[in-house]
Amino acid sequence: MQHKHAIEVKYLGPTYSCGSRLKVTSRRFNQSLTFGVDYTTTDLSEMAARELARLGFTFDTYAETKAGYVILVNEFKGLK
Repeated sequence: MQHKHAIEVKYLGPTYSCGSRLKVTSRRFNQSLTFGVDYTTTDLSEMAARELARLGFTFDTYAETKAGYVILVNEFKGLK
């Protein structure tokens, strides 16, 4: 079994001052990033995976949770 780095993904609804956002969190490094929702797709895990790929992460799979998703990435590095 391979060891993976779990990145949590949570949807943040719109507010009066900003639109819908996604928050990705690495508990291992105690870091998080928030970015705007890309409305070209309705799949939140796909949006988060694209953003993580832009940051240099590669991933195998994801899982659903009550609060959102967990994406399993191969790299053990911080989000920032």
